[in-house]
Amino acid sequence: METEVVIVGGGPVGLSLAVELGWRGIDCILLEARARGSARFPTANHISVRTMEQLRRLGISEEVSSVFPAEWGGDWIGITHIGGFEVARIEDALSTPKPLDDSPER
Repeated sequence: METEVVIVGGGPVGLSLAVELGWRGIDCILLEARARGSARFPTANHISVRTMEQLRRLGISEEVSSVFPAEWGGDWIGITHIGGFEVARIEDALSTPKPLDDSPER
């Protein structure tokens, strides 16, 4: 098999890179060691405004936002998986200020 780029790891960075290269017409292959659906626990530990801006660029920010209600604000929430059940919550856990109104995302 021949390709221009080999991407090792199908996490957020690897997947984003594969999409970006695809948009630019660059042939690539993504290699992932884990089997599909093998994560036993949530692997995202923070979704920031900048993350949401990147997801908007990929065309999936609305889908991700639908999983996280606006009232979750600065709380820390443990969930079983994206779209899963809430198992723990610490209200107002974030010590950083809420995002400013300079982004279309929250």
